[in-house]
Amino acid sequence: MKYYSLFILAFTSVLLASCHQKHEGHQDGERQHQHDHDDDHDHQEDHDHHQNSRTSTFDAELAEKLGADEYGMSQYVIAFLKSGPNRSQDSITAAQMQRAHLDNINRL
Repeated sequence: MKYYSLFILAFTSVLLASCHQKHEGHQDGERQHQHDHDDDHDHQEDHDHHQNSRTSTFDAELAEKLGADEYGMSQYVIAFLKSGPNRSQDSITAAQMQRAHLDNINRL
């Protein structure tokens, strides 16, 4: 039960940390949102500027070429492989097979 609670706490912490948005500073080193000015400055204009600078355009031709859907997303399949109870090869053969597998991954 103790490990389950620690897992839930760690998972929640990672989830919350991943949701935090960082505001990128300007290229000239100026710190964002620290202004020496009056309160009549339009912060909405700053927000719109930063929002527009991060948007990218949708390339329908590229999406169609790659087989994406109308949102530009592609389907992927993930498989989790686990070893079964029957391991017929000895440790040397298993190590050779693992090395060949990793070499093939590096080749790709």
